[in-house]
Amino acid sequence: MEKLDWLVACACLADLQYLKNKNWMKKTYEKYSRKFISTEVGIKIGKFWRVTGDISFSLIYFDKNVKRVYDSIGYKVFDVKDLEKYANLIRKEIGKYKDKFYKGREKIGGIYFWVFEPKYKIKSIIINIVSPREKKKTFIFVSPRENYYTISARKQEGEADLPSLLGRLIEGFKDAGSGGHLRAAGGFFLKKDLKRFKERLRELK
Repeated sequence: MEKLDWLVACACLADLQYLKNKNWMKKTYEKYSRKFISTEVGIKIGKFWRVTGDISFSLIYFDKNVKRVYDSIGYKVFDVKDLEKYANLIRKEIGKYKDKFYKGREKIGGIYFWVFEPKYKIKSIIINIVSPREKKKTFIFVSPRENYYTISARKQEGEADLPSLLGRLIEGFKDAGSGGHLRAAGGFFLKKDLKRFKERLRELK
């Protein structure tokens, strides 16, 4: 466990669990001559954050062979072999689609709706980046996967019941489903139902 404490710290960053164990995080950072700054900005700088991204984004890149990522992690501190190379491809894809959102989105009522087709599974990452910028707006992103469109929905502030909202939008659709939390939810529906899905968005009150 002591040999892999740096990896545990990275896992805490990835899962947004670094405040309840703040003292342990600080001690672990200091062990490797790093400074732990628990502010939103401070946490997202430095070697620990970078390595967390290398692992997380590599899991997206090697979606169909995640063992490749696990096999690349060593016992020495920050030893993730060549994962940075693959993570950077995902970072580039995220940057590209983050910019495309502002040109491609549709505003339907009080909802930002966007259909896009990234090469990698980055839909949830993109929506988590852009939605905090307009916290009282509802964001619904969909992207194709095989015979379906998958959904990510977010509303960072204000009254929200996104599982209920998505349930209304796909009600009666064949082979569809949704669920999640009040301000973060997801789901799926068949590609043939995209037009009906958008029509229901326009009919919302």
